[in-house]
Amino acid sequence: MGDSGQSILVAERSDELRESLSATLRAEGWDVQTAGSSRGISMAWTRRMPDLVLLDTQIADSMVDRQLARWREEGWRGRLVLLGAGPTGFTPDDVVSRPVVVQELLASIADWLGDSGPTVLHLRHCSVDLERQAIDYPDGTGARLTTKEAEFLTYLAANTGRTVGRDELLEQVWGYRLGAATRSRSVDKMLARLRPKLRDSASEPEHIFTVYGGGYRFVALEVEGAADVDGTSDDDETPTNLPAPAGDFVGRADDVADLDEDLESGARVITIVGPGGVGKTRLALHQCQKLLVSSPPPAASSSAT
Repeated sequence: MGDSGQSILVAERSDELRESLSATLRAEGWDVQTAGSSRGISMAWTRRMPDLVLLDTQIADSMVDRQLARWREEGWRGRLVLLGAGPTGFTPDDVVSRPVVVQELLASIADWLGDSGPTVLHLRHCSVDLERQAIDYPDGTGARLTTKEAEFLTYLAANTGRTVGRDELLEQVWGYRLGAATRSRSVDKMLARLRPKLRDSASEPEHIFTVYGGGYRFVALEVEGAADVDGTSDDDETPTNLPAPAGDFVGRADDVADLDEDLESGARVITIVGPGGVGKTRLALHQCQKLLVSSPPPAASSSAT
């Protein structure tokens, strides 16, 4: 069964093959777009960047050559498979001989796209079943994930330990064209909804870390909860002169998201203004604590004298 979070573009000139192949792929659970011409490919791409393109060589003209070159330059990391052999201006990842044997193609697609990541995440305060879109807490209660929340977590989990950029998330999870929605707040809103469900504090995260200027880094736990995947332990603390956080930081999600966005854009100096008593100092300390967790300073080195 396919992963509904991944998209396939079937670009085939034959109406009969295009429709039968797309119907079969949808029945297998894949998100499918279709195109019968180079113009159709461009239009489909604006709706969502695919993870896999099945391309008929008979419509792989110079316009498609230029489009693919541009999309690669813009960061597209999907797989390109030609349906049939023929001269092209690019190098495909694979070639499927004609006539196309659908069952063989389905098996190849499963290999090409592979497993998008773990199905169950063992976190500090809960377990997340991505396939069931369900969260189970130790006290026997639970919560549900929306489809987009599950897709978001699946992508982060598939890239555990690696910093995933905001644009990459917008492109791969929401299907935006790279650069088309760099000011989108979709990621911030997603995290604001998701953190409470995972019981992952924004001020002291244990699983989704903000890497300022870089993106986000996901870390799960071992099944027993004994150690973090990246090898850190609860005893590892970064020395700091910041005061300890005064409990969970709530009610300022929009302000925190604005500061996150400013920091991720590369701002080096940020001034927080407002009347006395509204919590400017606490907001600043909250952001400093997050910076300390996500990007701790390097350990001091000593040299022999």
